[in-house]
Amino acid sequence: MAKRGRIGLTGEARRDRIEDALFGLVQAQDELSVVDVRIRQAIRRSAVVNDTLAPALDRIKNVDFILESSKNLLARIWRHGQENSWNESNVEK
Repeated sequence: MAKRGRIGLTGEARRDRIEDALFGLVQAQDELSVVDVRIRQAIRRSAVVNDTLAPALDRIKNVDFILESSKNLLARIWRHGQENSWNESNVEK
């Protein structure tokens, strides 16, 4: 059973770093989504750009997959920290 209690300064700092990173990943995914929409709009408006921009959409999907994988890993670490009150001996570093 995890030791429950008040979060120490070290645990709080660790939690803050994880939360900041998660927030940054979500922001990056939001920005990437806007770029994806704009590229799709450009392709619909002009078939001429399709050959140039279609590969960019594939790259966007790859980057989004990397961001999502990173976000999932950090979310797992965050949940583990929450379950253990960010106790240094029980939290992944």
